[in-house]
Amino acid sequence: GGATPAAVSAPAPKVAKDPLYLTIDPAFVVNIRDGARYRFLQVQVDLMSRDAIVIANVEKLMPRLKGELTMLYSALDSEQVHLPEGRQALQKNTLDLLNKVLAEETGRGGVEAVYFSKFVVQ
Repeated sequence: GGATPAAVSAPAPKVAKDPLYLTIDPAFVVNIRDGARYRFLQVQVDLMSRDAIVIANVEKLMPRLKGELTMLYSALDSEQVHLPEGRQALQKNTLDLLNKVLAEETGRGGVEAVYFSKFVVQ
């Protein structure tokens, strides 16, 4: 007898790995322009990946990543971070920058999300 359709095994469902989080310490503190004067921007960046190798790569490349993010944040002005849309755009730019550097250095990105657990302009 031939195999019945019920005997044909379906592909196993892909099981999502648990998220792994990493906080970039210390928080970034940079000057941002506000008209003719400057304000301080403090940002605590947390990132998420489901791949332990990606987290290890971030840790290994931390000095370069911190330098690149400091340049990104210090180029901002207060208008860009005043509204939630601006902060969301900054989160996306942060994610894109992290994955770009990881891809350059290791051949792949893998950071899935960036969170700002602290965001203060004063």
